[in-house]
Amino acid sequence: MKKIYNILGCLLLTTLSFGQWQVPAGNPYFYGELSYPAIDTAYITGTTGELYQSLDGGENWSIIQQFGGFSSLHKPQFINGKLGFVNANGGVYRTSDAGVTWDTISADWINQTGLPFNDIVIGDDYVYAYYQDNGAMQIIRSADYGDTWTNLVLLPFTAYTMTLDLWEDTYGLILDPNYHEKYYYSTDGFVTVDTVFTQNFQEVIGGGRLEMVNSALAVNYRQFGGTGPSQRIQASSGYVYDLNLDGFNVLPVIDLDQQFGKLIASSYYGKYFICINTHATQWIEYNVGVDAPIYNMDFADEDHAIALVGNELRYTKNASTLGTTFQEEIDFKVYPNPFESVLNLDSENKDASFRLYDVQGNLVHTMNTSGQHNLDFLHSGVYLLEIRDGVQKNYQKVIKK
Repeated sequence: MKKIYNILGCLLLTTLSFGQWQVPAGNPYFYGELSYPAIDTAYITGTTGELYQSLDGGENWSIIQQFGGFSSLHKPQFINGKLGFVNANGGVYRTSDAGVTWDTISADWINQTGLPFNDIVIGDDYVYAYYQDNGAMQIIRSADYGDTWTNLVLLPFTAYTMTLDLWEDTYGLILDPNYHEKYYYSTDGFVTVDTVFTQNFQEVIGGGRLEMVNSALAVNYRQFGGTGPSQRIQASSGYVYDLNLDGFNVLPVIDLDQQFGKLIASSYYGKYFICINTHATQWIEYNVGVDAPIYNMDFADEDHAIALVGNELRYTKNASTLGTTFQEEIDFKVYPNPFESVLNLDSENKDASFRLYDVQGNLVHTMNTSGQHNLDFLHSGVYLLEIRDGVQKNYQKVIKK
């Protein structure tokens, strides 16, 4: 019999206790984005322009500002519990008193005064933005949180939104929205850029995102609902590799960020992964206990975290003390692999069941028993086979010819 372990090469997969992730009071439902800048202060956007705040680590939430049902409120970014930004009404708003009052720092649908940008990127010492200017994209930055701005590099294209990020306000990368094999790399905080080409870069459709991991490495990934691979980009050279979270190169990255000095990625089935090396190639798997996509996740520190899982909110105040245990191996046999029409599943456990997921994370077929299964109805491609024995779960990549 073949034994599949949850240690695959240098990839470590662990599972955590579910009981430490709690349901907020009233079990509120959200479809927004969250920011958790301090242990006692967190924010999340609602469905019709509401901004919610929690002052107790995610247990209780209340509406602190109503931007309006047509405001397109999104992307809360708070530097600390009081100072932060949101995108609304086609512009950017800032608060310095935990949401009691708001200033408009760019032109929006209501107030046309100011520079016409609708997005920002927060660095270590600066805030960055961009806007269209006579057929080009002007990159700007502010040292006073948006009161005044300094022009940086001018790029030869225009775009409504742009994918960029920086590392320590020095090393930065901007994807060219018109030529997906080209990007711009900077070593001086976008004062100047070098054009870098790659031959194996793959386009992310439906909302691409970018995270600078360190001075030499960036990660390009898709937001939930998009298509395309998650990729590691060697920033200065242009070499691109897949970002493999689960050892099967199946689970996509939905949300990715630097948290308490570590890179954390969320994915489907309530799974999130913490990177344990500088190359983004070794990951430890964790689980929040809800079998749904983790749309958004933020940590105030190693203990305090909040996650938006499906349309449910979860919080924990002791993430670093959760007990981890390696899953024992599950004995089973899968053959042939690749297969044409029939896949044989053998397991010593009579209670074993099997599920097949496509590369988008959709459940496509369930098999409640071992034996021979005709899967001729499936399209050719790569699938993730989940094996359950009543207590544990394990996975294997299978390929249909």
